[in-house]
Amino acid sequence: MEYKCARDGLGDKELRKQIADDFLLYGKHVDCKKLVVFVYDSNQHVPNPEGFENDLTVKVEGLDSVHIIIRR
Repeated sequence: MEYKCARDGLGDKELRKQIADDFLLYGKHVDCKKLVVFVYDSNQHVPNPEGFENDLTVKVEGLDSVHIIIRR
């Protein structure tokens, strides 16, 4: 499980880059088959959380499942 906190300087675009980097990192670990990324966004730096979750909840090479969860 990976935790992120949206804030000034770490909004939608930057979070997407960090999570994409996590896909590469965790996809290479033989013992890691599922990735859950929890994003806390209390100040609404991600304007469309549902779209963000849907865009990034994808099949990633090396992982059986990926889930992105954003809560405010």
